[in-house]
This record gives sequence, C-alpha cells and structure tokens, in this order.
Amino acid sequence: MKSLMSIKSDWEGGNSGAHRDIDGTFWKNYFSKLLRFSLTVVLLLQLILLPALSSSLSFSAPSKIDISGEGAYEMNFACSEDALGLSALLQIPDGFDYAGDAKIILDGMPSTCEPSQTGRSLEWDLSGVLLSCQHIVVNEWEQNPEGTDGGKEWIELYNPTSREIDISGWKLVDGYYGKTVYIPPGTVIGADGYQLLSWTNGSLINSNLDCILLLDAEGREVDLTSYAKDEKNNNLCWARYANGRDTDGDPDWRFQVATPGLSNGGISSDIYTGESLHLMFNLSAGCGAPSQASFFAEMLSSVGKTSAPAVTFEVGRANLSLSAWPDRFDIARGDEITWTVLLENDGNGAAYGVSVNATMHQGLQIAATDSPNSPNNVLNWSYASLAPGQREQVTFKAEVASIQGSYSSLFQAGWGPGPCQEMDLVCMQSPRTAIQKLPDQPRSLAVGGLAGFEIHADLPGGARELWINDTIPRGLIYNQKGN
Repeated sequence: MKSLMSIKSDWEGGNSGAHRDIDGTFWKNYFSKLLRFSLTVVLLLQLILLPALSSSLSFSAPSKIDISGEGAYEMNFACSEDALGLSALLQIPDGFDYAGDAKIILDGMPSTCEPSQTGRSLEWDLSGVLLSCQHIVVNEWEQNPEGTDGGKEWIELYNPTSREIDISGWKLVDGYYGKTVYIPPGTVIGADGYQLLSWTNGSLINSNLDCILLLDAEGREVDLTSYAKDEKNNNLCWARYANGRDTDGDPDWRFQVATPGLSNGGISSDIYTGESLHLMFNLSAGCGAPSQASFFAEMLSSVGKTSAPAVTFEVGRANLSLSAWPDRFDIARGDEITWTVLLENDGNGAAYGVSVNATMHQGLQIAATDSPNSPNNVLNWSYASLAPGQREQVTFKAEVASIQGSYSSLFQAGWGPGPCQEMDLVCMQSPRTAIQKLPDQPRSLAVGGLAGFEIHADLPGGARELWINDTIPRGLIYNQKGN
C-alpha cells in the first residue's frame, strides 16, 4: 500500500519521487481548484434558475405640468413574450382631462388610437389599432421547388393589416444576384390576404445564402427576408412562423412544408417577443387639479397584466396680480390721462389663456393705446400664456369728455378655462375745479374784427361769491356786448 506521500507524488509528478509536498502546496492547489469548480457550479445553477425577463411598462409626463396647460404623456411597453388582446389602461387624477391626439407607434409605424373613458379611467383597445401599424411582408418563398426550378420558384406576400393595399409597381429584388421582378399594375392585396408571385427573372440561388427584398413604387424598402438557402429540392421552403410574424429577426422563419396562398400556421400575435410600442396622448390639467398628481398605468394582454410603477408629479399653479393707475386722480374736462395696467404672475406655474379688459367711465373717452381697442369705450387684450415671474404692462390714454361727480373705471383679468382665477379692480377719480378759456390757440384777425372768447368754470363742489379776473391781450378792446 502506497503512503500518502507517494499518492501525492504520483498525482503531481508520477513515481519518480521528484516532487514531494513537504510544504502543503499540493493541498493548496487541490482546494483552490475545488473552490473554483464549486463557484462555477453555483453560478450555472443561478443562471438556470433565474426567471426570464418579464414585460415592462413605463409612464412619462411632461417635465412641467401647469394648471390649464396641456402636455404630451407617454406609455412605453416592452414585450417579453408573444401576446394577444392587448389593451392599455390609465387612471388619471381628479382635475385632469383627456385632450386628444392619441397615437400608437410600433416599429416606427404610427396610427391614431382614441380611448374610451369611464369615470377617471382611460382605456385603449390596441388589438385592431396595431394592425394599422403593420405592413406587407414577404411571408413565404420557394427558391428550390421539387424537380427543375425554372418557372416554379415563387414568393408569397401577405397583408396583415385591416385594409386593402395596392402594390402596383412594387418590385422584388434577389439579394444574391441583384435581379428584379416587377409587380404588375392593378395588383391589390385585400386585408388579411395573400398574393403569389412567380419569380420570372432567371433562377434563385439554392446552394448559397440568399434573401428577397420588397420595395415599393418609390424604391423604399418595405420588407426583407432573412438570409437562407434551400438545397433540399422538395416541397419544403422558408416561411414566417407564426404566420406573418415580423420582428426583423431570424427566429421569424421556419423551414417547413410550403403552404402557398395559405396561412403558415401558428398563432399570430398583436405584439411579439422583443417588440416595443409607444402610446402617446395629451392630457390637460383643469382648474381643480391638485398640486400633486399620481398616475397609474397598466397593459393587459393574453399573457397577463403589466403595471407601470406609480408616479407622482408636481403641478404648478399661476397666481396673477392686477394693478391699474392713472397719472392723475383729480381731473377736469379736457384733461388727457395716461393709464398704466400691469399684470404679474407670482405663482409657480404658467397662466394660459390670459384675458384683460378695461371699461372706462362714461365721462372718459379712450384716445390712444398700445393694445387693440374695442368699441363701447372698452379695451380688451389677451396673452397665450404668462410664465412664472413674467409681467406685462399696457399703457393707454383717455380724455375727460364731460364733468361728472366722480369717475369709476373697471379693470378685469382672468386666465384658464372657467376661469381658474379672475380679478376685478375699480379705480376712482375725482373732478377738480377748473377754468378754461376758449379758444386757446393762436388766430389771425383783421383791424375792426371781433374776437370771441368763452370762459368755462367747472365747479364740482359749487361756489359762492364767484368772480373771474381775465386779462385782455394787447391790441384788443373789451366789447361790453359780451354775455
């Protein structure tokens, strides 16, 4: 019986006795290799036992949401397994409303998609809509039929959409030789229909990889098969499986018994493994929207429910202040008054649909303005939006047309539907005592002519023992016939 030392020596260096594990090197190496092997086994078991990646759904909103504002929202769905009966659900907060412009994008193909609404829930039925995002595909092709190939090679096109498509003038291109076959005029493929086309430009290669490219009448690529070869010379050919499956990958294809003009079998899905769709739509935040809004989104299908993480967004609200003042408060007939109107947004959100109007007292007449003028002595102007911190100022002139006991002018402003905020401001002016001599402009008179003058005294508070002192210009003589 060999000693332990001999066994170790045989393992490391045979029976020569040249290696002796006096310092324990052998056992160190042994346990090191055993540890590495154990770790490898554990990692492999973890990879085997790990669950497959599941479908994912995310929800995104505009970077800034403001009361009375409208913005684009989006749901993004990444599919991990083939699915049917696809629908999207969104719970919207109180105060928010669907604002239209919904569309879905699959593989770069957009299609409109309006939801139904029940209470605070929006629901999109996506199954039918996704058909509109698809296109004509090369569904099956026979490059090596049984017997001689000449005149027996064919390509099948399939229309997976819900509408008929005219493919007149389209063409098929052989990826190996670059040969082309044109599709004749008047060729139309109905919804969920097939079109068989014979390959009439020589023969397709069998022993080397080849593909078929489908181009539309403008030369744009519509579809491309995977590269494949067929050396069987029988009734087997390359076909999309499930029927019409198009994820731009080799797994779309199966080498199987040809089914020209018929389905290739399998269960076609609304969306396939690895595909992603984007659902975009607009929402508006009404006057009653909260300062924080939470959204809950789900995607339902034949394989279950996928929920997006709940998200909460801050909602900004505008706060407008309105100021208006004249350059004088005591006025008399004939005075010209300059008015200034100032609007400021002191809130943390933009104000949308801002309107302002000024209604002047009947004793005042609008003379000039830097804002559009309206009839009936009323000024109206508006702004599409006022950002936080923004201020807008308008000036205009009014003339005192008549003497009144007082002058009250009304200024009003508001924003948003409803409106979300409205302001009223009344500005009072008082008449002042004034004397006016007319005419008050230069004029030319001949010798002996009469120069008439009128003196008006505006006495809003009344007067007792009134007297008026007037100076006659040089060269004129007072005519006592005056009244």
